[in-house]
Amino acid sequence: ELRALKENTRATLNKTRKVIFDLKLPEDANFDLLNGLKDFIINYQEESDIKVKLNITGSVNGVSADRSKQIFYIIEETLNNVKSHSLANNVELNLQCNELNGLTIDIKDDGGGFDIDQVNQSTRKPGKWGLISMRQRASSLGGSLIINSKPGEGTEVSIKIPIKEKSPLDFTQGHGWRARRAEP
Repeated sequence: ELRALKENTRATLNKTRKVIFDLKLPEDANFDLLNGLKDFIINYQEESDIKVKLNITGSVNGVSADRSKQIFYIIEETLNNVKSHSLANNVELNLQCNELNGLTIDIKDDGGGFDIDQVNQSTRKPGKWGLISMRQRASSLGGSLIINSKPGEGTEVSIKIPIKEKSPLDFTQGHGWRARRAEP
C-alpha cells in the first residue's frame, strides 16, 4: 500500500510540475498551433508506431497564441491517452476552422474503445486528471469537449472552441453598452 501510495504521489507530483511548467513560457507569446502539432505528431509517431493523419480545413491563423497553446495541450493529452490506453494503430486528427463556427477538432482512433461511464468514475480517483484537465481547458476557452467510445469500436473526441475570445462587455452601435456574462 505504501509503495502504491508513493508511486501515485510521484506521478501526481510529476503531472503538477508539468502543468506549472506549461502555464506560461516565454515562447508562448509566439506559439504556432500548426507547427507545434506537426512537430509533436512526428515525434509521437516515432515513439508510438501509431500513424496520425492530420487534416486541416480553413486557417487557424486567427487563433491567438495563448488559445493555440491551450488547444495544443488538449490535443496532446488526447493523443497521449490514445498511446497509453487504446491499442490503436491509426488516428485521424481533423481541424476545421472558420470565423462563424470557430475551431472544431475531431480525433478518432481505431483502438479498443472503452466504457465511458466506467472511465468517468475512475477519473474521480487521485492522479486521474487527464480527462478532467482536457474538459477544463476546453471550458476555459469557452468551448466544449465530448467523448464517444464503446468497447471494441475505438474512440472519438470532439472539441469545439470559439476562435475569438469573448469580451465581457458588449458594445452595441447606437445603444451604448451593456454587460454580457462571459460564457463558460
